[in-house]
Amino acid sequence: MLASTGDTAATAFTVVIVALSYASPVILLLLAWLIGRSIERKHIRDLERREADVGRRIAVMGHEELPPGVVATQGEMVMGAVVVGVDHFKRFLAAWRKLVGGEVRSITPVLMRARREAILRMLEKADRMGANFVVNIRLETADITTRQGGQQKSSMIEVMAVGTAVQTRMIPV
Repeated sequence: MLASTGDTAATAFTVVIVALSYASPVILLLLAWLIGRSIERKHIRDLERREADVGRRIAVMGHEELPPGVVATQGEMVMGAVVVGVDHFKRFLAAWRKLVGGEVRSITPVLMRARREAILRMLEKADRMGANFVVNIRLETADITTRQGGQQKSSMIEVMAVGTAVQTRMIPV
């Protein structure tokens, strides 16, 4: 016995609805991955360009001492801060990694970009002040969480870079 046209249409409609129900989260994750990847690549290109520019004018030192033959004439604290959001795809991967344990590799590039951006903002402030060196650099990192449905969701990473911008002059050795 053949099914009626109405039964076939209803079955086809049900199949389409079920397929969309399962496919839409996958499509949204794929879209989040593509957009996040594009934004990340653009940010990295911008960081590289800005680092090359300011890196020609300012020397960076993690300790407090200037090189021999260089004396500080003026110093002032400088700070650069950034808050970077984690895209949904990386958050999804991090949630899976949290279930099984191990390094959360999807978040590492976000944290590295945030650190670079904070340091760069600090160096750009020092450059505007006319500094030759930034010494004694320190980094602080914080995870900014939001509550959603009674659960804490990690959504942003804050990084703050602090250092001392120093104007210098050379002394004869």
